Amino acid sequence: MSRQSSVALLSLDERRDVLAVLGLGCDEKLAAAYVGRPLECLHETAKRYTSFREALEKAKTRAQVDLITNIRNASRNERFWRAAVWVLERIDPERYGPRRLHADSDSRRLHPALERIVQILLEEIPDPKRRQSVLKRLSRLVDDCFAEAE
Repeated sequence: MSRQSSVALLSLDERRDVLAVLGLGCDEKLAAAYVGRPLECLHETAKRYTSFREALEKAKTRAQVDLITNIRNASRNERFWRAAVWVLERIDPERYGPRRLHADSDSRRLHPALERIVQILLEEIPDPKRRQSVLKRLSRLVDDCFAEAE
């Protein structure tokens, strides 16, 4: 004996509205909120109706393709080169994404540079109080950078 869910299903109008919201590139949670229903209602309706489940996937996929197409079209204009960078960062974040500091390898490379920076500060900032303040700020900056990397 199969157990029926106690969660109400979306009406046809609600399903249509959900698909429209997803077609804009929004996520399922926002689409459910748009029709004033809990996300579970959307999921239960998708379980119950194969055609709705397939339409959900198609709407989400179409929205992504449309957005990427718009970004690619914008990137053809030299003024909007950042659009191309954005797409590359998302397509292959390991290769094109922002670089993160890696505490293991980067600290060995940074150490000599940091020593030189400290030496320059010692030479260029004669006031010990001011010099100490700058060194503390730089130390916090380095700590923050490595904390983000971990």
